[in-house]
This record gives sequence, C-alpha cells and structure tokens, in this order.
Amino acid sequence: MRLAALTVKDIGGLDRVEVADLSDVVVFAGPNGVGKTRLIHALIQFFRDPRAGSNNHLIVEPTSDIERTAWPGGRLDTSNGDDAQRLREVLQRPQRRNRYRSTVLNFESDRSIRQVKPFTFSWDFADPYEEDVGWVQSYSFLHDRFQDVQHSLFKLVESQRRKIAEQAVQLRAEGKATMPLDFADPLEKFKDAFSRLLAPKRLVDVNVKTQQILYELDGEKRPIETLEEIKGVGSRFLTWRSRFR
Repeated sequence: MRLAALTVKDIGGLDRVEVADLSDVVVFAGPNGVGKTRLIHALIQFFRDPRAGSNNHLIVEPTSDIERTAWPGGRLDTSNGDDAQRLREVLQRPQRRNRYRSTVLNFESDRSIRQVKPFTFSWDFADPYEEDVGWVQSYSFLHDRFQDVQHSLFKLVESQRRKIAEQAVQLRAEGKATMPLDFADPLEKFKDAFSRLLAPKRLVDVNVKTQQILYELDGEKRPIETLEEIKGVGSRFLTWRSRFR
C-alpha cells in the first residue's frame, strides 16, 4: 500500500497539516520543536487503529494482490467508516518476521542503544525467520525492537549449530567419519547490511555464550553497545512500504 494523501488536525502545536499527491518517500523537515515528531506519532497511532471521525484522515492506495482483493473499490478514504474498517483489517493481520506484508515499519529512534536483557534458551524455540510476531511489532520504536532483533540473531546462530550437531550425530550413526562443512553463514545478510550502514565498521561475530554482538573497527573487536550515538539532524522520515525483507 502507499499513502496518497493525509490530513492531520489539532496535534500539539499543529492546527492542520494537509498534503496530497504524496510520493513513495515523504520527508518532514524543519527546526526542532515545530511538531515533526508529534506528527509522526499521530500517524503511527492512527495506523494502529484507523477510525473514521478522528483528527486524522488518510487516502491509501493498494499496491499488492492482497490489498486489491481486500479493497475491491481501489483506494481507501478513511473518512469513510467502511474504508477505515477495511484498512484496519489489513493492518492488524498477524505478521511473520521475514514476511511483513501491508504494514507500517516505524524507524523512529531516540538515537540510543540500550542494555539488552539475556535471552534464556529452551530445548525448543522457533526459527526466527518463521516466527509469528503479531501485527503491532513493527509499530514500536527502534529501541523497543533492538532487544528482539538481538535475541533473534542469537536464536539464528544457535539454531544452525544445533542442526549441524544433529547432522553429525546422524552421519556417525550411519558409519560415516566425515561431513561436509560448506554450510552458509547465517549472518551474511546482516553483515552486509551492517557494512552498508556503518562502514568502515564490520559486523564480525555473534557470541551466543556471552550473548554479545561484536563489530570490528580499526582491527579491534567491540561490543555493539559501544556504537556511538547518532546526532539529530532536525528531520523525520516516514517510510511506507507494502513489503519488507
């Protein structure tokens, strides 16, 4: 889905914001204190529970087959109660971690990295790629999702190690003395994304035993908690995507 137009009224110091013919990427820019964050928070809150008659009014266009099927009339106008209900039904569908569909991804952050609570492993845990995360997970702030992401990386690495161990036991039971070691690095995609975002820093290791994620800078390995805070630049971004991988 894509946001085609929005009208927001009476949000903090903002009497009215009305914009039409929005592009795929929308940037709200201005000095500190003018209401950028309040505007984003108001929109996020509306996406959580779209209702006609509120101070927010959106026009949303379908971009996927799921949305076109759910919205036979095409674009939705949330000032109409039936359209608001159709949008709510799509937004509140359960999501899987690797298959976000027709939802909001909130990238707002207070630019801090918080201490992560240890993850307690059990004998059986879900594959993080296939794990159900509900529909509201992606609406949270980045610092609220940071712990969940780290725990998912721990589970991803530990899951592969258990599968390798099970394969080794099975091969030995079959009388074999060797096994192939050409398994993929489960962190490859994350390492690539980390390097693209934070070069020259490189993600190098996830230590499940100590529950640390390590990156490398100038030949030195450091825990991810030591990443420098990002200074504010006085702008906010609202990114609306119909699909995230």
